[in-house]
Amino acid sequence: MERSMTAIALVAVLASCAPEASDDQMCLDAVEVIEECTGTAPALPAEGCIGEFRTSAQEVVAGGCEGLRDPGKADAFCSEWLRWTGLCDFVPVDEAAAVASVAAVCPPGRTDALCGALHARDVPSARTAAATALADDHAGAIRDPAFQLYLRERIVSLLVWNGVAELGDGATPSNYPAAAGSFLDEHFPAYVGDEDAFPLARTAEPPVDGWSCTTNSAIVFFPGVVRLMDRREFEQQAEAIHAALPCVHTIVVDTGSFVRPSVNADRAKAAIDALEAEVGPVDLHLIGYSQGASNVLQTLATMPEIAARTRTVMTMNGASHGSEVADLLSDAIRGVGEAESFCDRILPVAQPTCAWAASQSPRPAEFLMNVIAMTMGIPVTDLETWIGAEDDIAAAPTMTEFFVAHLPGVGSLTTVEAEAFWAEHGEDLPQHVLYTAFRSVITDTWANLPLSNGLFHALLERAGGATPYNDMQVRLENQRLGGPVAEVEIVMPVAEGNHWQWELATGAVDEQTMPADMTDRIPHRSLLTAYAQTLYEVGLFDIAP
Repeated sequence: MERSMTAIALVAVLASCAPEASDDQMCLDAVEVIEECTGTAPALPAEGCIGEFRTSAQEVVAGGCEGLRDPGKADAFCSEWLRWTGLCDFVPVDEAAAVASVAAVCPPGRTDALCGALHARDVPSARTAAATALADDHAGAIRDPAFQLYLRERIVSLLVWNGVAELGDGATPSNYPAAAGSFLDEHFPAYVGDEDAFPLARTAEPPVDGWSCTTNSAIVFFPGVVRLMDRREFEQQAEAIHAALPCVHTIVVDTGSFVRPSVNADRAKAAIDALEAEVGPVDLHLIGYSQGASNVLQTLATMPEIAARTRTVMTMNGASHGSEVADLLSDAIRGVGEAESFCDRILPVAQPTCAWAASQSPRPAEFLMNVIAMTMGIPVTDLETWIGAEDDIAAAPTMTEFFVAHLPGVGSLTTVEAEAFWAEHGEDLPQHVLYTAFRSVITDTWANLPLSNGLFHALLERAGGATPYNDMQVRLENQRLGGPVAEVEIVMPVAEGNHWQWELATGAVDEQTMPADMTDRIPHRSLLTAYAQTLYEVGLFDIAP
């Protein structure tokens, strides 16, 4: 099979992204000045000391400390490709990750049972009040900020419980509050020091026993844009959910890689029809990861027979509002065969990345396409087998032809087409459904940013402006739904982790693309089990809208 470069060569090129002093002395000199003046040394630009990065470094060195303190310099240092200097006025991560507090949703004038229990941090009473509210008035309950906050906090509470006890060795730590605090600090570091964060999670309150459940409900998983070789996504999470709630069915939609959402919606209907032919009618709970979130939305917006029976939706690191990485990939596919001038007409935030690609290859579009393929999890070490697994959906003999044939699927991940979907179909999304948005970002780059994705994490930082936080594939701001479903959406606290860590099992992607230990220490089974347990506890597996 033809390839623009071998897997080994690609990995070697990515490894060389760490700039060498001989090539980047100007930026190294600028780092030294910034550290001397501010006490903090920024990381070198991911693409190397090229173009505007070199120009900004020259300005820093020439201006010295006095130049850095010049208010007139602030705007210049904060332009799109100059943020590497660390001199910009960024929104703090705790502010960007902030979620509603109990005090905000339960002000002094509100004295109902649910708010009283939330203020008292009384989980059993809050659970009873939430379940009663849902049974009495489904539409009103799922729009109630207090109900949403309870479910949000109970999901986190059970994530902690499952993570430190139930899904571990089964033993509850003798000092549960301390163990819970350590767990939260590790996996939700944006909230360290916030005494009002996670009010219910530091008390050991086990889940309601799910072995007596009788509901006929199904959790339907929609995988990401790149399918694994063995098609076993969410297998471990499904097993954990079955262990906690044996009556709940789970299926994974056999979507294709880089396939348009309308095709994947058809596959979702086929999978649901096949399940119901076996077990009878079920109420539906949809979970979409990455592009899977877009596939869920497409299914709900265009298939009213499925939307009518859907009770809940969870999006995980959703690309529902698109990704600038996909914007670049889409441009690269359209630029196949073009020379270096291709870089002049792409998004400004991507131009440094394209300039780096042009320094590596006379055909930067094809080069970028291969690099992005690896960073999205395509197994470049066994490309022919992987493409062969996609042939029943859209056959293609080479990587270039594969992407050209799959341009509509790539386009569905772009910010432009995502905006078009919301404009055309946003109002078609059902309002009786309770949506939940799980989000994560990388703040500890040493621990959670694979070398393979450094370039695109930096690209998304530039795209984020004053809010640079992202998971290396999708910006934080694009991971929730909002818009016409904002009133029925639970926005989860922001977890620490990259685009894959909370969804994929250990070793699911190539070790060269992401080390297995990055997923091994993430409680991904505990998260979705906690979500399912929370839905069961309040009656969302049983109550029709």
